[in-house]
Amino acid sequence: MQLYELPFRCLVPQDLENLLVAGRCISGSHLAHASYRVTGTCMALGQAAGLAAAWAAKDGMPPSSLPGAVLHRKLAD
Repeated sequence: MQLYELPFRCLVPQDLENLLVAGRCISGSHLAHASYRVTGTCMALGQAAGLAAAWAAKDGMPPSSLPGAVLHRKLAD
């Protein structure tokens, strides 16, 4: 089994500020969609989007400006 990670940028729409998407509506290829539409992955995407939204609101910045690597570490903690 090959593991992969989903980058934070797949949760950030290109042309909309202050919006994050999670679950089945993230950006990805048709082939990738087959694996990230499962419940466990959708729950993890929701957790990442929720943490990013709270962090962006607390710091008064758009979610698109958050560093994905730092978000990844915060989720691991």
